[in-house]
Amino acid sequence: MPGPAPTSWLDALLHELREEGRVVSVATVIATGVNADGRREVLVIDVFTSEDGAG
Repeated sequence: MPGPAPTSWLDALLHELREEGRVVSVATVIATGVNADGRREVLVIDVFTSEDGAG
């Protein structure tokens, strides 16, 4: 999407995965925005685990 998004949203899906025999908390984060033409577009999709050190 060229240029800034006048309106944007951030949403996350929280779930747990089994990794190497242990359970890991994971967040899938999706950022969407509405461009100047009024069309909604996905800006970013990213996955974070509890071991990323964020927060």
